[in-house]
Amino acid sequence: MPAAKRFSGREHHVTPPLMTEIRTPRLKLRHARETDLEPLHLLLSDARAMAYWSTEPHASLDMTREWLGRMIDIEPDEGEDFIVEHDGRVIGKAGLYRFPEIGYLFHPDVWGQGFATEALRSILDRAFTVHRLPSVIADVDPRNTASLALLARLGFGETGRAERTFEIAGRWVDSVYLKLDNAACSTPSGPTATVCDECGSQFLSSSSKMASLCPDCSHHLYGYDNCEHMFVRDHCIRCGWDGSRSKYLAKLIGAKPEKP
Repeated sequence: MPAAKRFSGREHHVTPPLMTEIRTPRLKLRHARETDLEPLHLLLSDARAMAYWSTEPHASLDMTREWLGRMIDIEPDEGEDFIVEHDGRVIGKAGLYRFPEIGYLFHPDVWGQGFATEALRSILDRAFTVHRLPSVIADVDPRNTASLALLARLGFGETGRAERTFEIAGRWVDSVYLKLDNAACSTPSGPTATVCDECGSQFLSSSSKMASLCPDCSHHLYGYDNCEHMFVRDHCIRCGWDGSRSKYLAKLIGAKPEKP
């Protein structure tokens, strides 16, 4: 998966706990260490992986060593960045190098296997539940259609564009700015929250095609698109739905409430 650029000029200072290790069904996300130098250099020197990054591919191990040192030395109130492993192999890096901006870079050998999505879901979970960020932002080269599509699937929306934001090898590139808000900041009493007439769950009105029904009810009753739910602390951070279903709807679709 091509990278989302890191744009270090915007910071959000928080006081998170010490770096932790994250396990997902297929991946391990962990703190960087000095022994990551060679596998990281393989990634950072690959022209395909670096095509939309904010710097040129690394021409020497010394460049990667300096880059790795900065990653290792991140202050816990400034950011949280992870090495991503699959079956013991370093396949990329992903995290919030500077709060609240997300960034990620994966080796071309593993593109198209869903690893970036899997890693970023866990990072967004921590961003909202552990670090309590009100939102997460991203800066993407507009030519990087794969990353733009990935972030859209995760719920990010475009907030603006700018020209000539990075000069790389004598050539200027542009930026697309995106943001994902923490639904917990507006649910259940925020100005965009409403109550579903069918199941009684509070949800974000902008997430549903029907003003009086949550995305789940409008999907099962009328065939509208459902939200791709990401539950955190008993509600979806994308649409605010708490997993409730009316007895009628649960019987209709032969399902139980989807609370985690």
